[in-house]
Amino acid sequence: MNTEHGWGPWFFIAVVIAGAWPWFFFAPLGAIDLSRRDAGSPGYRSNLRFLILWFVVIFAFFSIPRAKLGSYILPALPALSIVAANGMYKLWKLESQRTRRIMIAFAAINLMIAIAATIAILATRQRLPPALRVDASIIVGLVAAMAIAAFIVNREGTRPGAMVLTLALTMILVMGTASRARNDGGPEVSYRELARELATQLHSGCVVGSYRHDVHSIPFYTGYREALVSYRGELAPFGDSPDAAASFINSDDAMRGLWSSGQCFALIVNRKDLGVLKTLVPAPVAVACEGKKVALINRSDARADATCEANAH
Repeated sequence: MNTEHGWGPWFFIAVVIAGAWPWFFFAPLGAIDLSRRDAGSPGYRSNLRFLILWFVVIFAFFSIPRAKLGSYILPALPALSIVAANGMYKLWKLESQRTRRIMIAFAAINLMIAIAATIAILATRQRLPPALRVDASIIVGLVAAMAIAAFIVNREGTRPGAMVLTLALTMILVMGTASRARNDGGPEVSYRELARELATQLHSGCVVGSYRHDVHSIPFYTGYREALVSYRGELAPFGDSPDAAASFINSDDAMRGLWSSGQCFALIVNRKDLGVLKTLVPAPVAVACEGKKVALINRSDARADATCEANAH
């Protein structure tokens, strides 16, 4: 069964709403407006049908596979952006009282998001790196500030331009903080330092494998081919091909055989899978760790990392 980037069918719902927020809020208003522009403008409904078809086809197509990444949905976002932009433009044509009600709803939703995100950060604070926790807190604070500021500048419903400018400026700050958070969270996904440390303990003829996952940075930073061990991701169907034999170790039994053969063998493994590998002979030596990954090697003379050893035993 595929376990690489495995998500349920709801995945892109969350990605689209979170990734297009706060502009997504105005998409329903834009869609309603396009659906009602009929008299004298027969092309508007056709435009709306085209935009909906554009979005739904891409959304549905990438929701079917279990393996999903957030970037897969990017081709659908221009259609959503056009509808949302029409909704924002509609604010200039609405009665002030209706615009004010929309702003109250917008502020309330953003404040609820900020409260929910704060609870989530507090609940996971032990698992988040300190720098990433600070970045997340700043983003939550900006979302709350955006809600309050957007309502204040357009509380009478007569200044939609000032509201849109407030949202744009706030989102620039959010994107800057999110970019920093990406760097602070890099060790959870790039494993550059782990790979570099592992490379110092490898020599010609060593096999480097990733257990049940594909760690893309390993070949780049170590200079060694990465063998996928007991891999169950989207590349798994190619594992039986003779041409791919050097890149796949298709079972735990094959991995254990190679591990005990005397050939130098390094294995990158998720911390949660360490228990499965404790019975390897010879005993694994933890030589590097970063984020959720630990690098093990079957050489008894390898230089162990004390911190990583504590996690591996």
